[in-house]
Amino acid sequence: MGIPEDLVLLEKNIEKLKFEYDQYFQGVIKIPPHTIKAAVDRLIRKYQSTQISNSALRFRYQNLVYRYNSLGELWNRRLRMKEEGIMIGAPQRVASYFQAPPVTPEPDPKAPKTKKDQKKPRPKVAAKKEFTATTRDPHQETEIVSAIYKQYMKAQSDSGQPVKRVSQDGFQKLIAKQVAAIKKSHKCSAVNFSVKIHDGEVKLKAKPVK
Repeated sequence: MGIPEDLVLLEKNIEKLKFEYDQYFQGVIKIPPHTIKAAVDRLIRKYQSTQISNSALRFRYQNLVYRYNSLGELWNRRLRMKEEGIMIGAPQRVASYFQAPPVTPEPDPKAPKTKKDQKKPRPKVAAKKEFTATTRDPHQETEIVSAIYKQYMKAQSDSGQPVKRVSQDGFQKLIAKQVAAIKKSHKCSAVNFSVKIHDGEVKLKAKPVK
């Protein structure tokens, strides 16, 4: 089976896995869909260390992996909820589980601290999955650059910081310039770009791919 057929199968299996997890969380089936999940993991691992030369197929594979990872975070969270008994008879607790922790005013530093204050844990905020995409030639792989641009602008909006307005044409030129410079200095065949939010600031990082 070739790459196109594998990607069609991967997409179908991800959708089937999503359906079966929904059935599991609704109580229709009794055990998680381990078999189909193992099949998806095998297909993803098959191309993790393989360079897909066709840019359209490589971009499709990266999008499928990104979707699978995002769904995986949701499933893991719901599995924890199920283990904690939150899913049964407590809809208000289910809703609060997916909400950010409430913002509380900072305590007065001059006020005496009680034992209750000293033991109170700080709320933990889960880190968001970063978006990644790899390009060999930004001038030819415009759909990949467009996806990086959209994720970059979305991350700016999600960060809560003032949005830095960058035109898509200007972004395309910036990416092309970075790719050319990195390929020249590192003697690599492609460049991987990642978009993530760190400490409220959007980071666009590039690294060589041999």
